[in-house]
Amino acid sequence: QGGKLVTWLIDQQEQEGVKTRTPYLAEVELLTHLALLKGEPPAGPTVSQALDAIRRYFAAFGGKDACAYDLAVPLSRLPPATRLPLAASLEPLAEDPEGAASDGGSPAFERACTRAANLAKLQRMLGCMDGWGAPRAIAEVRAQIGAVAACAARISRTDGFPADRTPADDNCLVGARILLDLYRADGDEKWLYEAAMVARYGLQVSPTNFQFKLLLMRILRLLGAWDMYHDVFVQLDIKHILWDTLSYLILPAAWGWAAAGKAKQACESLVRLERDNRKDTPEYAFQAFKYGTYSKVSELIRFENRLNSSLQLASARGDLVALALLENLATPADAKAFMLSMGGLPCFFVSADAADKLADNRDHTVEVTCDSMDVPTAAEREPARAAELRLQAQISAAGPYVLAATLGAATPAEVPSRPELVTLLHDLLARVGWISEGPGGTVALLKVLPPGPSPVNPAGGAVRVYSDGVQPDSYLCRLSWAACLLLALLGLRVDQVCAGEGAETTTTAGAAELAAKLGEVLLELNREVARVWRMPGKEG
Repeated sequence: QGGKLVTWLIDQQEQEGVKTRTPYLAEVELLTHLALLKGEPPAGPTVSQALDAIRRYFAAFGGKDACAYDLAVPLSRLPPATRLPLAASLEPLAEDPEGAASDGGSPAFERACTRAANLAKLQRMLGCMDGWGAPRAIAEVRAQIGAVAACAARISRTDGFPADRTPADDNCLVGARILLDLYRADGDEKWLYEAAMVARYGLQVSPTNFQFKLLLMRILRLLGAWDMYHDVFVQLDIKHILWDTLSYLILPAAWGWAAAGKAKQACESLVRLERDNRKDTPEYAFQAFKYGTYSKVSELIRFENRLNSSLQLASARGDLVALALLENLATPADAKAFMLSMGGLPCFFVSADAADKLADNRDHTVEVTCDSMDVPTAAEREPARAAELRLQAQISAAGPYVLAATLGAATPAEVPSRPELVTLLHDLLARVGWISEGPGGTVALLKVLPPGPSPVNPAGGAVRVYSDGVQPDSYLCRLSWAACLLLALLGLRVDQVCAGEGAETTTTAGAAELAAKLGEVLLELNREVARVWRMPGKEG
């Protein structure tokens, strides 16, 4: 019945003289779903019909921007063994014998550019570029850039009007991503420089296409170019309401490169969003009731609930206090005075139960990619990382209260006692895998574990990439929290010595052991700051 419906829709379009993607895409969806439900082998009849439908769809609509993304989900339903043969069969359908893609004056220029970009996207999705090697990949990049150059020479823009995206934008994006694939393959940074130049060229040709900025930020982060990374982020001009969903673009990078000032600005923007929303929501709700727009009331309530349960906001509050504390460490008295107010923020301590209720509001769909189907998407990776992100938020919230208790400042009633706080921070750091200890929890053998390889940083590549978690998972961050823990443990041990608790010799020796270990961690912390900031001669 589904096949008859698709045939009828196509016939109706032909009679009316119109041609839309709907019936052709419905045929692809129908056949790929049937092939998946039947569990057919690659040579099965339904699989063969689905592959033919995909070819027909590409032949008819390969010149549309949405073609490759329309086929992304249906392709994932087919057996993996069909991917390479399908990619090979699509190449003749995208041939450009007249060279329209490199001729800016050709009437078929725009369609030829888009078709070439869609073919390259599908080839990346299907994984056939993995075995190309550098020479063929570079030839493909040159062909894509040729289309961009022809488009740039053809463009004539009127002064004073915004520079809209061009037909060759996707060609440039695909070319830069192919170079990024070469870096992932062999770890040679020259491919990153090439990819950065291609992405920068695309941004110059099409300055309003934010996809170039997101891709350029990804490349610059791999290169460790913080200043340029931040400049491109500022050009995104993220609006007030988007800070909750897009703060992950700047916060982990700012922490990873020890840019405390920029991290503080990002945290303040996120906290300000929640504060302004809490202040303005009652007035907006009143106006909605006044003018009868009752649907707006429910929207306001949903947005407020979303902010109140935001994992990003919970972590940013703790980070903001920690950053503000760095500015008030001139003397212990100044630090203690600051701890009494905690920067004016309400109690931001996050218990285990509260952490389970926090929602991860990051929007990973903002960057449109065409990565291989064998590589998990950001959305697929997040469920596996949910527990880790909540532990990181708890660490961010517990740390300032641990320091406050160590300095003797009073903490809210809902915050655990000082020994319980120190134990909690110790357990959180161990559970999240940031520290390890010797047998029996020997502090002298405590180790700060460096981060594992990032999903976007392959083995052999320069280890400069930090994960996109709420709290940045960088070696610098891990060292800082380990130092906080050791300082709190040392404070407890010194209090025991002063109070005469336990054997004096044992207690004093334990305090000396903690002090020595704290010195080691602080020395390593200084080395890591020098490495991140690339201070010659300071890394050792």
